Amino acid sequence: MAALRKRGKTYYAYWRENGRVLQKSLGADLRMAKIKLGEIEKRLMSKRNGAHQEVPWEEFISKYLDYCRANQAKETVVRNEVVFKNFNKAIPIRLLSDLAPQLLEEFKLIRKNDGIQASTINREISAIKTAMKKAAEWNYATVNVWGVRKVPEVKKRPVFYTQEEIGKLIEVADPFWRVVIYLGFYAGLRKGEMLALEWADIDFERHQVRITPKADWRPKDYDAREIETHPVLEEYLANWKKLAQPNGKVVPWDRQSNHLSMGFTALRKKAGLDKGSLHSLRHSFASHMAMAGVDLYRIGKMMGHSSVVTTQIYAHLLPSSLRDAILALPNIRSGSAPAA
Repeated sequence: MAALRKRGKTYYAYWRENGRVLQKSLGADLRMAKIKLGEIEKRLMSKRNGAHQEVPWEEFISKYLDYCRANQAKETVVRNEVVFKNFNKAIPIRLLSDLAPQLLEEFKLIRKNDGIQASTINREISAIKTAMKKAAEWNYATVNVWGVRKVPEVKKRPVFYTQEEIGKLIEVADPFWRVVIYLGFYAGLRKGEMLALEWADIDFERHQVRITPKADWRPKDYDAREIETHPVLEEYLANWKKLAQPNGKVVPWDRQSNHLSMGFTALRKKAGLDKGSLHSLRHSFASHMAMAGVDLYRIGKMMGHSSVVTTQIYAHLLPSSLRDAILALPNIRSGSAPAA
């Protein structure tokens, strides 16, 4: 439909429209030129098949967030609301079709200059791309933004607590915070999983904690799972059930979920620890199992990872060392040593 040609250092798009051959400069960067060429081809295809509906940006965002509220977890909805608030502040646009790859590239740069971490920027870009995919499904006029790349990330090793540090946390914790610590350290639960956990999910006979969907909550990746209960966790849950509402939540919390994280941070500081977060309890669950020699496949199953690639962040803690791997090679020697 459209051809890409280079003249000197600049790429140009050529196409036929309304009986005329048109051309447009696409710049000197080949990757960006291909993205812009794709936008032209998409517009021509839309024109050939009938124009898609133009919609104001704010109207689309409002409709999309309503869709998220009906189909996604509360935390995901809140995260999306923050993403679009940040984007609107940085890049104000009028129409949905105004969102072009170069604007997402500009947004990335603005966020980076504001000191935002690469991982956060990448989550924001992914959220916007997902919204654009839904817009295309709704037959709205959009521009292809899938060629926008992620910001390179430095892969950090997960922060976890030692046995001594978990002990310090337990010493300063009241009964409520102890159940939070135990569910994180002995079951590897995410914050959302803790807050959704009901006493019906605790099977004392089969020694299992079940992560199952609720009317207003779904597990990450919709992955229900069972986790074997450690004796320490099971004993504490049995005692905690006598204090808590036996037909209600295991972790009764009537405030916003991020306040639970803030409360844990205060507890961590009270224990004299200067590292980690509530999520570090989950990292500790996996890290201590890896150090004990539990294979990554089983750790991933208990963590609820959809891919073993995610579990690889704990691989460096496995007891086998690089020296062990080298010494696993066979000993093959020549008959004599090389001459000096």
